Amino acid sequence: MRTPKNRMYKLAPPCSRLGLLLLLGILFLCHPLQVQAQDTGQIAGTVFDNETGKPLPYANVVAVGTGRGAVSQADGSFLINGVPPGPQEVRASYIGYTLMSIEVVVEVDRTVDADFKLVPEAQELKTVEVRAERPLVEVDKTSTVRSFNAEELKNLTLETTLNSVVEQQPGITEDRGRLHIRGGRSDETILIVDGVRMKDVLSGNSESGSISARSVAEVDIITGGFNAKYGEALSGVIETRLKDGTEDWHGSFHYETDHVISDWETDHGEFQLSGPNLILQGIQNLFGLGGETPTFFADISGEVTDTNLPSIGDLPGRYLNSSYEDNFFGGFKYGRFFYPRANNAWRGVFKTAWKLGPKDKVSATLTKSLSFSEGFGDVDIADIDRNNYTYPWVWKNRLDHYYTFTHDQNSFSSTWQHTYGVKTIQTLRLSRFFTSTHRDVAGKHWTEYDLSQDRDFPYQYYENDPYFIDYGDAPDYRDQYVETWGLTGDWAWTPSNHKMEWGFHSQVEEVQFLTINAASVVCDSLSCSKPLGDEFDLFRVYPTTGAFYLQDAMEYEGFIARLGLRYDYWFPGEQVERLVNEANRPTITEGLKDDFYKDTNGIFGRRFKGHLSPRIGISYPISQRDHVFFHYGHFSQRPAYFYVYAKSGSQSSEAFPRIGNPNLNPEVSVQYEIGMGHQFTNTMALKLTLFNKDIYDYPTSTTIVIPGSTTGRSNYYIYQNIDYARTRGLELELKKRRTNFWSGSVAYTYSVSKGKNSDPNALRQVQEAGGDARETELEEIFLWWNRPHKLAGWLDIRFYEDEQPPKWLGIAWPKDIGLNIYYMIRSGRAYTPQTVDGLESGQKYSRNGPFDSTLNFTLTKGLSFWGKRWEVFLQGWNVFNHRTPRSFDWATGKKYKLGEGSLDSPFENPENLNLSDEELIDVAGYEVGPDQTQEEVATGIRRTIQANISRYANPSYLDDPRHFRLGLTMEW
Repeated sequence: MRTPKNRMYKLAPPCSRLGLLLLLGILFLCHPLQVQAQDTGQIAGTVFDNETGKPLPYANVVAVGTGRGAVSQADGSFLINGVPPGPQEVRASYIGYTLMSIEVVVEVDRTVDADFKLVPEAQELKTVEVRAERPLVEVDKTSTVRSFNAEELKNLTLETTLNSVVEQQPGITEDRGRLHIRGGRSDETILIVDGVRMKDVLSGNSESGSISARSVAEVDIITGGFNAKYGEALSGVIETRLKDGTEDWHGSFHYETDHVISDWETDHGEFQLSGPNLILQGIQNLFGLGGETPTFFADISGEVTDTNLPSIGDLPGRYLNSSYEDNFFGGFKYGRFFYPRANNAWRGVFKTAWKLGPKDKVSATLTKSLSFSEGFGDVDIADIDRNNYTYPWVWKNRLDHYYTFTHDQNSFSSTWQHTYGVKTIQTLRLSRFFTSTHRDVAGKHWTEYDLSQDRDFPYQYYENDPYFIDYGDAPDYRDQYVETWGLTGDWAWTPSNHKMEWGFHSQVEEVQFLTINAASVVCDSLSCSKPLGDEFDLFRVYPTTGAFYLQDAMEYEGFIARLGLRYDYWFPGEQVERLVNEANRPTITEGLKDDFYKDTNGIFGRRFKGHLSPRIGISYPISQRDHVFFHYGHFSQRPAYFYVYAKSGSQSSEAFPRIGNPNLNPEVSVQYEIGMGHQFTNTMALKLTLFNKDIYDYPTSTTIVIPGSTTGRSNYYIYQNIDYARTRGLELELKKRRTNFWSGSVAYTYSVSKGKNSDPNALRQVQEAGGDARETELEEIFLWWNRPHKLAGWLDIRFYEDEQPPKWLGIAWPKDIGLNIYYMIRSGRAYTPQTVDGLESGQKYSRNGPFDSTLNFTLTKGLSFWGKRWEVFLQGWNVFNHRTPRSFDWATGKKYKLGEGSLDSPFENPENLNLSDEELIDVAGYEVGPDQTQEEVATGIRRTIQANISRYANPSYLDDPRHFRLGLTMEW
């Protein structure tokens, strides 16, 4: 929350950081070299004589309406750079030959093939039109990239955001709502939207759930071998380009609900509009400016649901309430309209572009994502145990006294592209990214919380089952945000058989974190002696980060090599340097201070760290349909800032506090992959990839024992770069392009992920549970998201409006209908085998629980009403209702069952409730004390049994059940 009441006053960033950013920007703006845009594509091909088959040199080839073109070389080959993405008409002409046009679809940072066979003009044939598609095996690729355009995204079985598309891909595992790419942690992926790096540097999270899938024009999911242009990611890159506007007016309305079939109380609506930007068009006409018509694209959507779990919506007259104030709208405070259900998400996109002429284009993009929820499944960076599904089952009857989670994320980017010649363009971008998370109870300030607890009252006054909470509010209050401003420049130069690219990104950041345990706050009616309590953390820091990169793609007689080098730098900030120099804390030792100055460098009076990452990719096309490729690279990303700055601005007296380490180094990954692709026909291809990934310098909490301590208990935990992990695996994918009305894909992934620890707080959990945190793991263990096997496939059957459907199985299928089916089966969740007494009987996470499977589908039917096209659809998730356990008994490897496995004690057997008082006391091994009655002792045992029955009735222990939605879309 950004109000003076509970947030520190805003401080200006240090001038040195802003000056550094401006200096870098000026240097690159003044750079004289010619450049190539990064959000354009290429068209390559050869011009032949249709009769002789010989190449035609010096033919003129142009991409119509783009100002881009080329002249064919002596071997007839040509290459057109800087072509805007989307459908393009390519035209080839040669004296004495008939003009020929080919329609192609250009995609960002890709080369589309377009070969011409010109006919001698004497034959007087008409212009020939050919439609080209991207080959299933792109023989020039040296990494694993899966791309989807708007039409493909529309046809896939998906939810409202990109997350559902990402998690379907080979090599990607979804576990407890978090995505792991090739065995990496969930914070090792970066989402890029129209050039903006949308990453929460405090927690490391960067997920595609904030973007509506219907607003996306194209998405690249890079799971291995990403080039030097990309950084701050160890496992994957999700690069998204939003839809552009149109010169004509177009729009759509989309609505879906589950009220008719399911009972999750879900409603989702989305509205899109695109057309000429009337404001810019007015400026264009007023000042007589040239260029094409300025356009815009807008998308606004909202989804509200009570989910399948008991929620605040089940409590009559109760609803969420948040005190969050949105500075994006001038301190606006959201009312009940924005959170009518337990989970409420709102998203918006606005994008405008103006091509000023053949050499210049400017564009701007604005995105906004806002959600209010009870945090089902959310995991916070400050939480101790993150290997769980965070559902507040114990608060079931008092969810209005539990937290309201508010997530706010918005971004802005302004981009200028300029063409210097036929081959070269430059792209400069100014961007801002903001993300905030706020947690409170019913919109209260932490000093207003009800701190009473059940234990303060005799059990006779409990209103509900003894397991559930009857009094008080949940104790935590949190407020955190990240704001970044970035300046980016990307250049490329494409001489013959080369594509050289270089660029920079410079970013200033403001990060604030506040967490308070209200139960430790001491206040009376007049004042507070401990307004922040004994357990809190509060810091605000101003790091500066950036990177430079250089890469070259070379081609020689079909052999392709991509060489790249990237340097990432990080200025932790003046606050860290001051903290190290003061050295007035037990955690800031002389050794740590010496290490800080050894591990950092100085410039402009500030200390910084850097990492150089070489990358090399090789592709050898065996034929036009086959290739093998290899990629080797080093990758790095800064640790989540919580591990660096925790407790840097405060000291509290909580037990076992976690202290940030100002000298943490970036996490580093060394990866290689080798793969091959074989295209059987024009419509079917097979791809195989083998990969290995080693990650070093993971931060983990380590103990600092107070000097003179006589026990194994520790007073402090500080994060150190000592953990590591390794993943090995393979991906096999068979894909068929649409022919005979159907397309499909089937993919198998096998991978094994092991490391020192799955969580940075593993030792802290041991200590909190009463163990000795100095007893660390001596060997590699499996990671908790390790699921070795995954088999997934999709099938799409579709008859378009202008097609004549066939007769299958004697059935005359209707026009304008489509069915998409997705099926996935994979290994169950990893667990540590235990005895019924809770003792480990095997290596940590060495076994997998019950297998996980799901079948989803989307059935659509197009209709025409009132001159508009309508589409009705039915969507289904987990059609077979296979509810895999999220949490289960580690003694049996199956879902919890009272009276069996680890739950076989007398206090967990519901049948004991039927025993007499005397029998129950005997079975429990209790005795009646001198000041007790038999009834009192038996009542206490029965309450314990009832509490255990309620505890293991938690519905979140199983995955979501079968679910259906009906919907309607109208386009014009």
